[in-house]
Amino acid sequence: MRTRRPTVVEALIGALPTVLAVVLAAAVPRLPGLLPGVEPHQSIGLGAQIKHAEKIASHSMTVLANSAVPFGAAHRNVVIPILGRIVIVSLVGWRRALAGPGPGPTLRYGLLWVAAGLVVLALAYVVFINTTPGFYEPAAPGSDNRINAVAAIGYCAIVIGVAMLVSALMSWTSWPCSSPR
Repeated sequence: MRTRRPTVVEALIGALPTVLAVVLAAAVPRLPGLLPGVEPHQSIGLGAQIKHAEKIASHSMTVLANSAVPFGAAHRNVVIPILGRIVIVSLVGWRRALAGPGPGPTLRYGLLWVAAGLVVLALAYVVFINTTPGFYEPAAPGSDNRINAVAAIGYCAIVIGVAMLVSALMSWTSWPCSSPR
């Protein structure tokens, strides 16, 4: 028996409790006396939170580059712009494919995979912005990189989405901007 596939709005409404729980966990500081420990959670200032968020973003770009090119040591300054260009070309191609023939649905699915991966990355790392700088960084050695457990799903989704985009772009026989033969 086949079940009905939920619409995008129904899926977003279904995911709302999870998103709300993540936002509350990130926004509400730990209350003193509820968890074991002598001192309550010390919040860091806004400036330190912004610097820590920048460091987490920087480290996550390194982890994404290592995920996209698992063999060798490709530098993120090479890999990330290439991934970005693939996504931009796919966005332009998808918009142009809406008017005519082409791999519009495949590009759309690939772009959705990339977008979903970015959302998972953001939600996975947002809870660590308010932590002590120096800990909980994606590229940290040893057990400090355990924050990548949930974010790994996002990295995989991004790499799968980019692979879908590359295959769709390579199979596109008549580009909308090319001249007729």
